[in-house]
Formats: sequence, C-alpha cells, structure tokens
Amino acid sequence: MKNFGKALLTILTSIITGLLIAFVLFLIRERIFPVPDIAGQWCMEMHTTQTAKVGYQDMVVRYVAILWREGLIVKGTMEKVYDFAPNTGDPPKTYSGDNRTRSTLEGFIQKLYTGSKDQVTIHIIEEGEKRVSTHFHDLAVAHSHDLLSGTFVSTAADSEGIATWRRILRASLHGGGF
Repeated sequence: MKNFGKALLTILTSIITGLLIAFVLFLIRERIFPVPDIAGQWCMEMHTTQTAKVGYQDMVVRYVAILWREGLIVKGTMEKVYDFAPNTGDPPKTYSGDNRTRSTLEGFIQKLYTGSKDQVTIHIIEEGEKRVSTHFHDLAVAHSHDLLSGTFVSTAADSEGIATWRRILRASLHGGGF
C-alpha cells in the first residue's frame, strides 16, 4: 500500500508539473511572442525590378488592402489605386471608383520564435483590366507590426520585385503616398 501511495504521488506530481510547463509555454507564446496583428487597412506597393516586358521595368503599382486574420491564416481584398511605368512614356495613373481593379488574397503567418522576424506569405488573384493575374508575396513582419516588406513574383508581365506593405489609417493612397 505504501508503494501504491508513492506511485500515485509521483504520477500526480508529473501531471501537475506537465500542466504548469504547458501553462508557462502558453503564456510565453501568447504574451511574449504573440502572433502579429496584421488585421486592418494597408497600402501595398510593388516596385518591379525584373520583367519580361521592357516597358514595365521600374514600374510602381499601389493598392489599398483590407486584411483580416483567423489564427495564422490571413485573408483579404485589395483594389489598385495607382500605377506608373516610367519606361512607357505614360503619365502616372490614379484609379478610383469603377476604374479600380479588385483582388482577393489568402496567406499565412509563419511564427518564428528564434529572434527572426515573423514571415507572411500572401497569394493574390487580381481581376485585371485585360486578364486575371496572380501575385505571390514573401514578406517579413517589422517588430511594430505596421510594416511588411519583402519580394513578389507575378504573372502580370512575368514580373518580380520588391513589395512593401504599410499600415494606414487615413493617409493619402495616391501619388507620393508613402
């Protein structure tokens, strides 16, 4: 009977210790290293550094996006508000109302606990003026959670380049916006 009591005490001690460790790890994950809160309104800018169409080299395209987060999953919608392709000779264009192209997006957050910046991967499907195109963004989250920066690849003009997402409240979305 004495051995049974010691065994039971050992089991209960192990269970309580395991629960305490799980609780401490939960607090560390939720309070010290929380998932970035990227829900809200963003201004996204793509700067094309490589493209199959010479006229689109160095093109800048700007979108306004609304993101929401469900756990580590990111979803949202976007509208194109500005573009400028300096090598085409065309002036910068701003888009409003019915002239805006709409996009849907889905992605996920990769939580990194080792001191590296968390990563966000986003897949965008844009209902363009002439055809549907796809963009893929690989972004790092700034510690303030107000800046996402990284790279993109796109089927639009077979382009790739730099992508910058900045959280906005009531900032100008056109022209010099950033």
